[in-house]
Amino acid sequence: MLDLGGNVRKNAKLSGTTHNVFGIQIGVAIALLVKTGKSERRIEYARTDEFSTRQQKYDFLEEANQASGIKRRTLRADQKHNWLLSDSANTYAGFLPTGDKAAKRDGSISNTTIFQLFSLGVVSSRDAYVYNFDRSTLQNTAQIFIDVYGQALAVLRQNKVDPDTLIDVTDARIKWTRQTKASLNRGNESKFKPDAIRDALYRPFTRTAIYFDDFWNEEQYRFREIFPSSKTEKENTVLCATGPGAERPFACLARQTIPDLNFFGPGTVPQWFPFYIYAPDGSHRRENITDWALEQFRAHYTDPSITKWDIFHYVYAVLHHPDYRERYAANLRRELPRIPFATASGCHPEQSEGPMQSAGATGAANHSIDPSARKERGPQDDKPKNSSVTSVRPVVKDFEVFNKLAKAGQGLAEIHLHCEQQPEYKLTKVEKAGEKLDYRVTKMRLSKDKASLIYNQFLTLTGIPPETYEYRLGNRSALEWIVDQYQVSTDKRSGITNDPNRADDPTYILRLIGQVITVSLETVRIVKSLPELGISQISTAPV
Repeated sequence: MLDLGGNVRKNAKLSGTTHNVFGIQIGVAIALLVKTGKSERRIEYARTDEFSTRQQKYDFLEEANQASGIKRRTLRADQKHNWLLSDSANTYAGFLPTGDKAAKRDGSISNTTIFQLFSLGVVSSRDAYVYNFDRSTLQNTAQIFIDVYGQALAVLRQNKVDPDTLIDVTDARIKWTRQTKASLNRGNESKFKPDAIRDALYRPFTRTAIYFDDFWNEEQYRFREIFPSSKTEKENTVLCATGPGAERPFACLARQTIPDLNFFGPGTVPQWFPFYIYAPDGSHRRENITDWALEQFRAHYTDPSITKWDIFHYVYAVLHHPDYRERYAANLRRELPRIPFATASGCHPEQSEGPMQSAGATGAANHSIDPSARKERGPQDDKPKNSSVTSVRPVVKDFEVFNKLAKAGQGLAEIHLHCEQQPEYKLTKVEKAGEKLDYRVTKMRLSKDKASLIYNQFLTLTGIPPETYEYRLGNRSALEWIVDQYQVSTDKRSGITNDPNRADDPTYILRLIGQVITVSLETVRIVKSLPELGISQISTAPV
């Protein structure tokens, strides 16, 4: 197999016309498959340089002439049938898993993962109809498509006709999907629910509204247990990580609202890990970080004061760590993240001689890193199940690394969750002479050097720091997500207009731009200050 690279979707620094042999967005490879009849399977693998141009690749193929002229290496699959393995693959396998699909599916208490439950974002299959910046527009749209459905249902009940004859797929007032067609066949009713209009995050830092009704959302997955009501948005927090098989670079973000499936763009399918989970009616709140995980962290760092909020923030910091992302990039594309125990660089833990005392038996107070977020800790924070854990007893400095990462993760979560409460970065406002004062946005545009933002015909913002673009979420920086999403658009099929401008707050988008720049710069600062993970000294986690 000769990998010619050129996957623009996975590397934003590439250009399809410059680096791809076919001028397309996805990578290209030449594969010769030989059936040998033998049980042993192998790949003779070679690849061109990531940044070789199209012409350079043509020249390489011309010079190589035949397979024997290409240097290659032999690859064999591991136990998980992975072929392209990094040198760190075995180390990664020993880290703590963030989640397990089997445990999530059957509802059993997990004794091998950090989080009990995780979920994909909401699949609407009708985004233009159930998402809108304006709640009044969304309410009117929802009432209309519910009325259209109700009319079809009334005819079906009166005349007993074939339901398929009542479905007009050309009617732009409603979008018929697999689920709504099946509901009509079953004779299910749908009524407008005012409390189904909820806050949502469609894309990074893009706050909008959603009609959150299982009848009109093709898949809500587990978000009815994560944010069952508006009240839970004030106390719960979810962090996400780009899903396995994602077509874009790894990213993560913490939020307190319902997210869309393609949060980082199509093909990213991030998984969301909440701190709390609930019954569907909003009752029975409990922590989603397992007792097992709490035991492992307390035992490893020999500190019974570690809380589940500390672990949550520690995980968030590790997922932002540049060394972690770079070293385990291949692993993160294949499976859910696994989290290492950070150690002080150069320190060598000593093996404990026997089982460590359960943290629950110490009677130590449970101190929280984030007191504002932990008004009501559940019993699991203070009463983990007793068990004997054979672990590595680290030197004191190891906990200092954990503590620094947890505090950094708390800081990252604070600015990401409360982006719109951050101070605005002071940009230079250049107003066009002769134009009327106007803060409405139609479609913003960055200058070629990205130092300026053409806000509208009246206003241009200059002085954007280059470091702003270092904070990336998938293929775009946070600021580029704002530029891409905050524009007036009209859906061709339905004619529904989505307008981010606010009549009651004309400078909202202008203010948000400055706040997102502040968040970006502060994120870059915190990430650059993260302590080393000490991965080379890390021992594998108990499994």
